[in-house]
Amino acid sequence: MDIDLIIDYLKSKNDKRGIDFIVFARKWCLSHPEIKGIRNYTTALNSFYTFFGRESILCSEVTTPKMRKFEEYLSDKKRAQSLYTNAIVRLFTEAREYTTMKITTSYE
Repeated sequence: MDIDLIIDYLKSKNDKRGIDFIVFARKWCLSHPEIKGIRNYTTALNSFYTFFGRESILCSEVTTPKMRKFEEYLSDKKRAQSLYTNAIVRLFTEAREYTTMKITTSYE
């Protein structure tokens, strides 16, 4: 899918704020209880919004520099540093795939 098409779609949404990453990730976790370690995803998500200082984070705010700062934030917890960042990346990938799927079906 062309990136310009994705950007056009996101800009044309009635909600100009974008997709709330935390809301999406919580719903995704609840809909996938079969995944081994799903509680780690929830814990990582809690740590992520604590790092941000708020429970509402737009997908557009999940950037490489922000993820690096999150990794630094977890530097005193070596296991969490790897586990949590990987969980957030997986959740972000799921959100991106969900958005792409919505775009594809809305343009068909």
